[in-house]
Amino acid sequence: MIERVINEIKEKYYGVPFLALGQTVLWDEPTKIALKYWLDKLYPESVFIFGVHNTDYFAKSPIASDKDAYILMSHNDNSTRDLWASTIEISRPFGSENHPTLQFFRRCNVPINSIVPNEKKNEFLDEITSCWGWMAVVKSGTRSIVACDVKLQDILEKLIELIVWGTCGVRDIIGERGCIKDFCDRIREFILDYAKKNVNATITDLFKELYRWFWEELIGYIPQDIIITSSLELFRFNTKTYDLPRFSIIEGFINPYMSNIYKNCYNNAVKDSGIYSLDYFGYGAIPFDLVIPGKERGTILIQPKFLIIEGEEEIRVPLDNPITSLKDLAEIIEKNFGENSAIIGKAVVLLSMIRSEFILVFNERGSLYYNLTFNMERMLEENGIHTEFYPILRLRYGTWDLIEDIDREITLPDYMRIAFGKDVISLKEFSIKWRNVVKEQESFIHKVANTRKPREIMKFLIEIKENEWEEKLNLYNQLKQDLISKRLPIEANWQKMRELKEKLKGINNPTERRQLKEEIRRLRDEAWRMEKSREIKEIREKLKEIEREVERKKAEILRYSYLVKENLPYTHCRPSAWWFIAMDPSRKWFKNLVEKLDGYTEGERCKSYSLQKCRQ
Repeated sequence: MIERVINEIKEKYYGVPFLALGQTVLWDEPTKIALKYWLDKLYPESVFIFGVHNTDYFAKSPIASDKDAYILMSHNDNSTRDLWASTIEISRPFGSENHPTLQFFRRCNVPINSIVPNEKKNEFLDEITSCWGWMAVVKSGTRSIVACDVKLQDILEKLIELIVWGTCGVRDIIGERGCIKDFCDRIREFILDYAKKNVNATITDLFKELYRWFWEELIGYIPQDIIITSSLELFRFNTKTYDLPRFSIIEGFINPYMSNIYKNCYNNAVKDSGIYSLDYFGYGAIPFDLVIPGKERGTILIQPKFLIIEGEEEIRVPLDNPITSLKDLAEIIEKNFGENSAIIGKAVVLLSMIRSEFILVFNERGSLYYNLTFNMERMLEENGIHTEFYPILRLRYGTWDLIEDIDREITLPDYMRIAFGKDVISLKEFSIKWRNVVKEQESFIHKVANTRKPREIMKFLIEIKENEWEEKLNLYNQLKQDLISKRLPIEANWQKMRELKEKLKGINNPTERRQLKEEIRRLRDEAWRMEKSREIKEIREKLKEIEREVERKKAEILRYSYLVKENLPYTHCRPSAWWFIAMDPSRKWFKNLVEKLDGYTEGERCKSYSLQKCRQ
């Protein structure tokens, strides 16, 4: 199928470059080199560009640290809920940033806030809502920094620490094999050697070199005809570049006759998505940021008398005349900030910018915003704005289906063991079973969620081979029986009280009524005194602790099932390039992935077979 897709692209969009743009090389970006094999075979004259997306803010910690400028951090739905990671992140095999939410557990009938003591509550919530096998380097402190400004020397120690953490995860899965240590040593030595020779390098500079390093490891050579760049370079905006097609959509937001239509379409597209509408940023805002290297990144606001860059610090530029065209904007920006600043679209409109000039290469499940982008483009057309954009090319890998070619057993991550019913599995068996296992998780979660009584939960745990719960169920039953025995005198008192209250209804004599009421009061006080006895309180507390433990175990099993359901399909679609190197020295796994690569296009908005000809 990939042959048909590439041939269609060649026929319809001949000469249009392919662009793969990603924030980190430690994830799935270098894996896209798989497409190069087919381009060389079917479309050798094509242009393939890889870019480091370095115009976003570097990941920032939601938790302040006084000790380190940069720290390692994982993601959960409690203390790091607001973490947005970019630039330096890594996933162990089968790991991702996906994590269950507190709302997920509430929907599954877990009393998530009451099953641990208050002093341990945050620790528990962090753990139960955490992702598995994912970590990022994030910036501490209050001041943000744009990724293009991050110096390699400032981040080097934490980068090495992150890589060691990630590769150790492979050791846990495939055991102490030489290929793991070899990979870890080689990538660490490469980075340290590069940093030593390039003391003024940025993290972007290193990532460009790591692309080449990964490709040589994966396919045995470095393609010389691939262009490696960055988003700062691609979207550099000045009087020499403003008329490039990638900036054409900005014109609609500036042109006084069309800007209201463009802004309304954008606002309607992001409505109810959690993304801010333009009103949030202030009067004159457009959905683009200006990145001024070494200084600031901020939303562009174009007002009659001022150009405002609304970042962590506001920059206000007085205007002699209103900005009504891209040329006006380019002249003002170049005059005030130089030739090296870049304009980058906010998440939704960025895809439109790129697809005005490039065929954007995504792996499956790449980008959370593409549907919003397509909605905005559709609304523009419905409002009479003729839009033309190249398609997105989605690459579809056979990651876990093809891992069978590695003749090896692995130790499954703890979250996968219940789902697969074993701790150790051959990769051949895993490749056959994983899809069905994922499908089973939906009904499994439903069953666990609706198992609510402590005894029922413990019986279910025993069914799924959690054998230690058989002893706890017996203890729970014994404690319940002990409680019933200890409460027999109490129940006898309550029964006498009920009988006396019934008798009281038929007595009118004041003296007799008073005597009966006194007896009822005595029996009640005696019952409550027995109810609060040390023995009964201890039994109740033991029962309560078992019930809390049961609920915690239920939450853990739900977390595991959620991670299986989400992580396996996600990592199948977006495999980290380094997994193929660290887990399979023969590279047979990656070779088969390349040869069986599939793909499809989406988001095409070009009525002409040659968009380039349309523009000439």
